[in-house]
Formats: sequence, structure tokens, C-alpha cells
Amino acid sequence: MGHARHTRYPEVLAVELGGVRICMLHEFRGLADAKLLAACKTLPGQNADLVICGHSHQAKLEKINGIFVLNPGAAGRKRFSLRPAIGMIHVQEKGQFTPEIIYLD
Repeated sequence: MGHARHTRYPEVLAVELGGVRICMLHEFRGLADAKLLAACKTLPGQNADLVICGHSHQAKLEKINGIFVLNPGAAGRKRFSLRPAIGMIHVQEKGQFTPEIIYLD
């Protein structure tokens, strides 16, 4: 999921945690991205509740067609004049969750 082409990690990772269906990938290119769609098909209901991405290092949380898209930003040193941030996902019962961005400055 990093920049390196030769990595041991998958390009897209799909998991279900606490009933929340999550897809993680390095760069979000939209919900119609073929690799993202293929990963989502491995999840129950063949869809994700949450997509977690990175690449831009810019913290962002939005909801697109009922699916949360979270870029947690970067927690390290300040880069590109962006505020340091992390993403947090609060999982409740039966797949209910609340995503948020926490700024570190």
C-alpha cells in the first residue's frame, strides 16, 4: 500500500472488523477503481462501509454514495504545509462506526 512497486503488501486490503467492512489502499481514485471494486467483492455484501487511503498526506473525511472515505493524513513532521493528523475509527456494536480526523497541532 506504499509507493514501492515491489512490496510484500497487497495493493488493496479488504477486511471486516467488528462488522465494519473496510478497504485500504494507497491512493484513492474513486469508487469505480477496478482494484478497489475487486477487493470489495471479497467482503460480505460485496461492498465497503469505509475506504481508507493515503498518498496525498492531506487529512480528509467525506461520504460518497453512502461510503465513508478517510485519508488520515500524516502524523509525522509537517509536510507540504499540511497539518499533522491521524484518523480514528470508533466501532460500536453491529457494524456501526464513527470515523474522525484528529489534528495533532
